Amino acid sequence: MSLQIFTRRVAGCLSRSVLFARARAIWAENQRAYDLPLTRWQKLNVGLYLILDDYSGGRFPPKFSEQAETFERERRQFEARTNVELDRSADWNRRTPFWLTTDTIGYVWNYLVLLKEMIRCGLKEGDRVLELGCGAGWMSEFLSASHCQCVATSLSPFEVETAAYRVDVTKLRRSAGSLKFAVSAMEEIDRQLSSEPPFKFAFVHAALHHAHSWSDCLRAVYRILEPGGWFLICNEPGVLHTFISYRVARLDGTHEIGMNRDEIVRRLREIGFDEVRIFRNRSRWLLGPIWLAARKARE
Repeated sequence: MSLQIFTRRVAGCLSRSVLFARARAIWAENQRAYDLPLTRWQKLNVGLYLILDDYSGGRFPPKFSEQAETFERERRQFEARTNVELDRSADWNRRTPFWLTTDTIGYVWNYLVLLKEMIRCGLKEGDRVLELGCGAGWMSEFLSASHCQCVATSLSPFEVETAAYRVDVTKLRRSAGSLKFAVSAMEEIDRQLSSEPPFKFAFVHAALHHAHSWSDCLRAVYRILEPGGWFLICNEPGVLHTFISYRVARLDGTHEIGMNRDEIVRRLREIGFDEVRIFRNRSRWLLGPIWLAARKARE
């Protein structure tokens, strides 16, 4: 018997044992109620159960299907959500990052870290800025208030629709900045925005790890940047995220993988970014999030 077969059998026995009886029950309930409130211990326990169960069946670590199949699965997952869940999600998006919780502090702090590095890279009023995987779109709205010309993109039409009011707010502000949203997969950003002039800056915040192919995304960003332009990769989770968020990935049918900083840096340089620097968490690549700034080569 090979070691892999042996470990899978052990994992299967553990996942079916009384040790994970409560985790199995919670998981069954969580599949019926997406927003089921769980403690940290319950999340950890259910996540460990799922990893053991899927490993025993050869489904962990996750293997991703073709892009079109992945997008279709995510669309079905979205359509399966109830109106109550969608209304709650829309409200969360519209309020981002202004909730009465301590999460606001973390979100705003991350924006300040991003802004500081963009200024260090030469950000000025009037610069064209592209955001990938924008979610609620609030970071691009903040940058437009600073007189930047911003385009924010998301794969989700729902997110783009619920963020659209931010465009109206930008117009009412009567600033010299601008803001617009577009639906696009990160890997196809250069094709979807082919009518747009090149951007001086592009950034992605805690979204690159959701991409079907983060490597294809890096190439697409390189093509849409102007020579000497900067791409900032911000707050992307390290390799342990694959384990920590496996339960959520199973619920959503989305990519929740951890990322290897050294691998990203190597790929950026292969594509043609001539300067890559780590501007936060220099020594915590395994546990801490990844923050990188990469400059496209000047022609």
